[in-house]
Amino acid sequence: MDLALCGNVLLYYVKANVYCSTAFISEIVELRHIIGEELISKLAESSGDESDQLAVRDCFTALMTCPNDIVQRQLKALLERLQRNCW
Repeated sequence: MDLALCGNVLLYYVKANVYCSTAFISEIVELRHIIGEELISKLAESSGDESDQLAVRDCFTALMTCPNDIVQRQLKALLERLQRNCW
């Protein structure tokens, strides 16, 4: 069975939930800044086995190769937003 590199999530699970993944990413503005609008659109528009796998891989690659300072800045912004909205 193929495994996706996204936290050892089974690839078929990721494929079955591409729409949910896109909605999840859409709700987290800070993650959108890291991954980029073009790749998020590619994920949303993926329509088959190969395109789903490539879209997920590209989003994961963007996240893993993003410079640390950008990830730290976006993580800090996410935490601040969550604290404002949840407390």
